[in-house]
Amino acid sequence: MKASFLALAGVLISIIVALSCSSSGSGGDDDSSVDDDSSVDDDTSPADDDTVSDDDLVDDDTIDDDTTDDDTIDDDTSADDDTSPPVNYALYFDGVDDSVVLGTGNWLHNVSYTVEAWIKPENPDDGYLVIVGGVESSPYHHDFVLMLDPGPAARSAAGSHWDGSSTTVIGTSNLAAPTDYIHVAFSYDNSTHEGAIYVNGVRENVGAFSAGPGQGGVQIVSVGANYDDGSDYFKGFIDEVRISNAARYTGTTFTPEHRFEPDAFTVGLWHFDEGSGDTTEDATGNHSEATIYGATWEAVK
Repeated sequence: MKASFLALAGVLISIIVALSCSSSGSGGDDDSSVDDDSSVDDDTSPADDDTVSDDDLVDDDTIDDDTTDDDTIDDDTSADDDTSPPVNYALYFDGVDDSVVLGTGNWLHNVSYTVEAWIKPENPDDGYLVIVGGVESSPYHHDFVLMLDPGPAARSAAGSHWDGSSTTVIGTSNLAAPTDYIHVAFSYDNSTHEGAIYVNGVRENVGAFSAGPGQGGVQIVSVGANYDDGSDYFKGFIDEVRISNAARYTGTTFTPEHRFEPDAFTVGLWHFDEGSGDTTEDATGNHSEATIYGATWEAVK
């Protein structure tokens, strides 16, 4: 009896031990699962943070690349700034047989007017030298002319026109041989019948006329010489010729424009900037291309 009781007690103890071990093993698995999850979560968080930082860096680099694009734009701007302006040309007249015929028509008839140009003469002491002139051939006379006049004592710039009965010349007192371009202009006001000659924007002389230029005949206008008889050839450079049907300059001084622009008063304007060929255009579009006879293109500053 005693032996049976001891055997039964042993079995019960074995069952209790087995249950205890089983319970202990399950608790260990739960703890491990929790620890593993926590470990994964902790490891994942820093990894996520690193991923965000990398993305941020990539974005920052991309922005820097855009900044490089801005530098490229700056380079393009620099290239535009470095583009040289168009070359300015003038016509050189040899003083022997060069001229430009601007055209034929009723240019200036008994009206106010201004004739002007930029010039650099090389022979200021050789007789009359036509800069711009309009003539009537029958009967022959200068309807209007801007010229260099030998004068009684020294070379002068002068303006003149035929008023129907006589030709009056209004000239400067003296014009030394220029070393650079000078602006010369003759401006006539038909309301006062006064004409004035200007050099580099300074009024040098004033004179009276009995009437305006031209009395109805057809005018042939040329640069650098008398058209009809091939005389009074200009030697040197002529640029920016403008003829206007208004007295542009009436005061004692003004600042000459280096490049003229056409307006409502411009009858004709020649920049002489083609640089090649034997014709030159009127910037107003009022006249056909002018024909160049012998004068050559020269680049100027």
